[in-house]
Amino acid sequence: MRLDLVKEFILLSQVKNYSKAADMLYLDQSVLSKHMSKLENELQSKLFIRTYPLELTDAGAFFLKAISPIMADLDVVINKTKLIENGYIGELNVGILYYAKEQIISYIKIFEMKYPKIKLNYFLQTPNELMNAILRDEIDIARVHMIDDEKNALLLPFETHRIHTGKLTVLVHTDNKLSSKREIHISDVQNENCIVVDDNYYRQYFRSIALIASKYGVVLKKVTFVPTYEDYLFKILLNQGIGFGTDNTKTLLNRNIVRLSIFEEDFTYSRYLIWCKSNQNQAISKFVDLFK
Repeated sequence: MRLDLVKEFILLSQVKNYSKAADMLYLDQSVLSKHMSKLENELQSKLFIRTYPLELTDAGAFFLKAISPIMADLDVVINKTKLIENGYIGELNVGILYYAKEQIISYIKIFEMKYPKIKLNYFLQTPNELMNAILRDEIDIARVHMIDDEKNALLLPFETHRIHTGKLTVLVHTDNKLSSKREIHISDVQNENCIVVDDNYYRQYFRSIALIASKYGVVLKKVTFVPTYEDYLFKILLNQGIGFGTDNTKTLLNRNIVRLSIFEEDFTYSRYLIWCKSNQNQAISKFVDLFK
């Protein structure tokens, strides 16, 4: 049964006039009459008594009473389906770096105000956990940062949107001899012990830094691996080594750690939104649009 014919029937039964109903439907009266005849044939029932104004037959009155709430519910279903398809209703799981949540929380608040019918869930995790969670379809989208030299290696499985580019920095304790400088050359740290978190993400992060350093004839050969980001900062606080961070690494720092700029220009990083290429959640594009 054609839904458009049912909708025309409901309107005609309300206005009780073929000419008026046809005008409201932008149809010729003859076309509307043919549509009602087709509907009557399909139902094998006469729906109208052709008087002025029109009257419903008993079958027509029953059909109107029975079909009207069904059509109303159907309109709700159709409209909601369209909203879901276009990303205005649904659910979005967002991954956030647990040590950098302040950098994205304002966007989350804007998203919640702009799309109140999209349920937003967010998860605080490490970079390695975020990337693995996306590949397992446990979260839809996350924000991470990458050394620009490494993007083809770690970002290959993902769709990406670059939202920021900045300079890498070196983190040292105030007792370290380098702390008196505002800017250093990469050669200044070649004999320093580099503290690196022992997971796939940070190992690749450090490999990329070491690769860039090698272009300047610098070999970063002293490395200590630690299990967590907190251990990484603690080692620096004990002045047992240095770390590499970004130009806005500050969330977990304190006054005993100094952030030094690197003179060489190609020590840069980019911040990305990443999501799985196969993820069809339409709310992802709405979230990405906030950063454009």
